[in-house]
Amino acid sequence: MGDDREFSEGETVTSVVKRLGFRADEIKIIFVNGKIAELDTVLRDGDRLGLAPAAGGM
Repeated sequence: MGDDREFSEGETVTSVVKRLGFRADEIKIIFVNGKIAELDTVLRDGDRLGLAPAAGGM
């Protein structure tokens, strides 16, 4: 489980990612309410956001 954070309704995933101190290219998979989402997804009151980092590899 991750940390609970608050965001403003109407804020995009990109703005939350930046506020958390990450670059957009560091995020590989985005979930909003358990469904795949995009960086430009607009968040609404009660949404749950999940972020998976890009992993290094071969």
